[in-house]
Amino acid sequence: MALTQSQQGQLQSEIDSDPAGIGYQTALATENTPQLAALLNDPTNATINRTSIQRDDFLLAIVPIVGNLSSATDAMRMKYQPLLDIASAASHIDMDTTIIDMIDGLVTDGLATHEQASVILTRQGSRVELIMGEGMAVTESDVAFAIWGSNR
Repeated sequence: MALTQSQQGQLQSEIDSDPAGIGYQTALATENTPQLAALLNDPTNATINRTSIQRDDFLLAIVPIVGNLSSATDAMRMKYQPLLDIASAASHIDMDTTIIDMIDGLVTDGLATHEQASVILTRQGSRVELIMGEGMAVTESDVAFAIWGSNR
């Protein structure tokens, strides 16, 4: 599927400004669109806010938090019980504002560290996903059109 004009502009801006210091300029100078596409699609170049998380990944991430909850007050355990209920009922958990607020609350209440919350709330992803959305990727042709307006 071809990129929209807006997405082409986002892609061109990403390549021109290289805000994460990926090193697009070397590939750009040699018009190496395969290398540019590979750099943009590299799944380790950005931190992406999750829109959902698989139950098994979520359960692994909350193991240390559950340990903290077990020694918390009854009021604290009750406050976060809905989070555990959701995890046991669904195959994946949508990261809606209720879930995000509960994860943030675990940090505020001293039951989780920022790092533990980050494992739940974010994942590694590509620069394209960061600027265009989860699951997005670009082709060499997309890169060429974004930079030069044609497929060179």
